[in-house]
Amino acid sequence: MSAEGVSPAETGPAFVRMYTKLGGYFNIQANRLGSELANVMKDMGIKRGAGPLLYIFLLGLLVPAWFSEAIVQGMRGGPDDDGRVPGGLLWCTCRASCEIKS
Repeated sequence: MSAEGVSPAETGPAFVRMYTKLGGYFNIQANRLGSELANVMKDMGIKRGAGPLLYIFLLGLLVPAWFSEAIVQGMRGGPDDDGRVPGGLLWCTCRASCEIKS
């Protein structure tokens, strides 16, 4: 591997390299979820595919969002001042889905 074969982003500061890797990871995850949902809709439709659609949505979006929120809360030292997560489960789910869309 020569120096010409490496892009400037791959040799930049650590923050840029980390952002590039994580950006690629989340892009792949979003594409995978989108293609799996589209395949189920195309092959089975919404009525017959309700089970697989729920499975993909639960394990592909909600479980990672819940674990992410648990990690964030753990790093903060616990829930907010009033002792509960704002909005509960719905807040966590909406926040994660907004992060994936953007």
